[in-house]
Amino acid sequence: MIGVAVAATFDTSETCTQCQIAITGVSTIATRAARTEEHLMGSRLTADVIEAAANLAADGIAITGDAFGSAAYLAELIPIYVNRALAQIAAPDPRGDDNSGHDRRA
Repeated sequence: MIGVAVAATFDTSETCTQCQIAITGVSTIATRAARTEEHLMGSRLTADVIEAAANLAADGIAITGDAFGSAAYLAELIPIYVNRALAQIAAPDPRGDDNSGHDRRA
């Protein structure tokens, strides 16, 4: 079972100033998606940026299959899960609160 955690900080122009992404359930240990984090730094989380970053998420991870799926299957799921997590933190706050310059987590 895959898990993705994202913690990011944005400035007032919605530019990502810090980002950490952890992926679990695809390898023997939880792993950071370093290439994705690097790609997001200094960017606004548009749909195109999120898609490109999500497609980098599996880079450098030694994916191992388990009872939930083969390594190939898990590799296909990683970008989907990362895309969902990034889209969640990029979306405006449904309560209408101003998130500018704040930390966000998904």
